Amino acid sequence: MLEINNRTITIDGINLLRATRNVLRERLNTIPQEPIFIKSPRRPRKLGLWTLISNTGGLDVHMEAESLLSYGQRQIFCLAGAMLRQSKVVIIDQATANVDVGTE
Repeated sequence: MLEINNRTITIDGINLLRATRNVLRERLNTIPQEPIFIKSPRRPRKLGLWTLISNTGGLDVHMEAESLLSYGQRQIFCLAGAMLRQSKVVIIDQATANVDVGTE
């Protein structure tokens, strides 16, 4: 982060200069350019990805997102998670860099 001189940046009334990392993580949602997933069963929300999920065994199968989803689809998956958390700030790293024709 950049150093702030003579000004403040606040999120939900919390001064970012004085906020702990944990507080910042609670207030911000970040979506990386190349999302990675922890291998565990997923309960995807309505993302338009149901066909891909169901064709590979459904909701309770360990999800190998790297082989199942394109980069653009992975970002949409992460965006859905960010929306469910209802944070006021979402930071998307290179939002359209990996969008494929199907996702666009």
